[in-house]
Parts: sequence; structure tokens; C-alpha cells
Amino acid sequence: MALYLNQNNDKFKEYKSARIFIDKSNLIKECNSLFGTSDKYMCITRPRRFGKTMALSMLNAYYSKGCDSAALFDKLNIASDNSYLEHLNKHNVIWIDMANLYTDIKDKNTFVEKIKFNILRDLKEYYSNIDFTDLTLGEAIIKIKSELNERFIFLIDEWDVIYREQEYNTKLCDEYTELLRNLFKSSNVSSCIDLVYMTGILPIRRYSTQSTLNMFTEYNMLDSYPIESYVGFTEDEVIGLCNKYNRDFNEIKSWYNGYNLNGVSLYNPKSVVEAVLRGECDDYWVQTSAIEAITNYMNYDHGELKDIICEMLLGNKVRVNVSKFSNDLTKVDSADSALTVLIHLGYLAYDKKLKVCYIPNYEIKQEF
Repeated sequence: MALYLNQNNDKFKEYKSARIFIDKSNLIKECNSLFGTSDKYMCITRPRRFGKTMALSMLNAYYSKGCDSAALFDKLNIASDNSYLEHLNKHNVIWIDMANLYTDIKDKNTFVEKIKFNILRDLKEYYSNIDFTDLTLGEAIIKIKSELNERFIFLIDEWDVIYREQEYNTKLCDEYTELLRNLFKSSNVSSCIDLVYMTGILPIRRYSTQSTLNMFTEYNMLDSYPIESYVGFTEDEVIGLCNKYNRDFNEIKSWYNGYNLNGVSLYNPKSVVEAVLRGECDDYWVQTSAIEAITNYMNYDHGELKDIICEMLLGNKVRVNVSKFSNDLTKVDSADSALTVLIHLGYLAYDKKLKVCYIPNYEIKQEF
């Protein structure tokens, strides 16, 4: 049984069968529009529990040759788009959850070799009539394209787990970067790929070996145009849930509103779902996080950041230069970079127009 290649749609079935399911299927339309363009490389970074894995399960269910998903999508928004049938279950999809793989490996230094071994094993099993002897992963993909004219979609969850968990293991980080570069920047392999959609928490580093991944368009908590409405729950979606479950929208708004991307008001999906189902607002999202993520940065430079946080606790917004953070956790060397980390982690919100950050809502204010 394949680990990564052409998986079934069971995971998306679970999400779609949940008590609360919000139709985000028009994200597929955005992805379809990028096929055959230089923008086919997408890096979507979000805080925890903001729907990253749900989106990946939806994309896999839609694109993968390993399932028949018409019944799952025929009544969703995407079904009315002209590109819907063109791509429905027509593609080879390699879907990798990097965090799960990382957790399962005892010797973390074998992480990159394990990825290559697992994908090659899937390809050898699926394309049993092709001789892959002594071929690298990239060469195997090229050979499949050459002999069968078949191309691939890569879906990668928690793409940045190595950079977060092994940030000081430069050898392993560089090996991982090289793997991604060889797969997605090499012109020979790139011609065999229709789409790459990878998610994580941290954007790609601007100054390091990671900068070789500059083929990716980034959609993050600073700017996600044009897919802002797929980041979390929109205000209209939250109003709809409150009406359906007879909940007080104003209370939920005060607890969980506050993120704003290019004028789109967004809510944390995890917290809203819990509050709507339970009928009670509480700290649902922050309970899934480690408090150290906040305190480590608040203690930056002998507590300088604490004064800034206190100002935001009073309801003020604070100027921040997000360009000071190079997206490298080993180089958080200023208040600006520490504040930017907290924006990417979801503990602060960012107003791109005013270039200010602020505590987004009551739930996170309590945590601070």
C-alpha cells in the first residue's frame, strides 16, 4: 500500500462529515488557475489549527487518481466552476505529512533519506513496469514523464517541521532544502510537476540556503492575496454558524475576531467551532499551544518586549517592521523580528496598510 502516492479520500470524508463543515472548495479554483504557469509553486503558512490539513485533504480528494470523489464535491461551490471536471481525480498526487514522518523517525538525521526512500518505493510499486534501477528520485519522476507522459502534484503538510524542530542542525536543514530545490527548481523535474501546494507555520527564509526556494509564491499571515478568505473563517461564515446554532455573534466576535488580511476579517476556526458547538466561549485555541512560544519572545532583550505587549494589552497598536525577520528562528535578534514571529504564530495580528501589529481578540489577550 502506497504511503504518499494517489491516496484515497477518507480524510476529507471525515472533515466533510464533521458537525461543522465550512465549504472552502473554491480554493481549488485558485489552484486550477495556476496549472501550467510559473506560479504553480504555492507555500501557504498559517498558525496551528487554522485549517491547513483540511485544505490538503480536500485537494488530495479532488485531484488524486486514487479515488472517485464526485459525490463529495458535486454539491460544493467548486462544482459550478468551469475547471471542475477538467481536473477531478485526474492527477497523480504525492501527499506527505512531514510532521508525522518526523515523529516516526528515531534518528532524525535520516529524515531526508527516508522521504526519498518512501516516495521511490511508492513509484516502484505503482509503476511496476518501469525499471528504476540506480535512479534518484528526480530521475525516476523524469522517466515516468518521458515514458508515460504522466505528471505529478505535490501536497506537503508541515513543510517547515525540520526548520522548527532542528533549527540548529544546519546539516540536516541544508539537506532538506537541497531535496526541495532539486525537486522543484530543477527545470527537468519541474516540467513533470503540475502543482506544488505546501503548508506550514513559518515562511521561507529570505537569507540562507532556503532562499534557493524562491520559485514559491508565499501566502502568509502578512499577506495572502488572493486566497485570504480560505485562511480561516470569514465573518459571514461565522454569522451563518451563529444563526444556525442560535449563538450570540457579538460575544463570539469579541472573543475570536481580529485577524485581517487585505481587508478580509478572519476568525480562528478551532475556537469558533468549539464555541458554537459547546455554546460557551473559552480559551480553546491557546489550550493547544505551548506557553513557551509566547514567553520565550516576551523575555527578548531583558524583557523589552514585555513593555510593548503591555501597550497592546491597553488596546493600542504598535508599529512593526516585518522585514527585520528573515523567517529564521535562530536569528530573532530584534523586537521587530520577535513581534513578526508572534504574527506568524497567530498570537498577534497584522495590519499591512498601517504596518502595525496588535492583540487580535479576547482569547489571546487572556493568554498574554
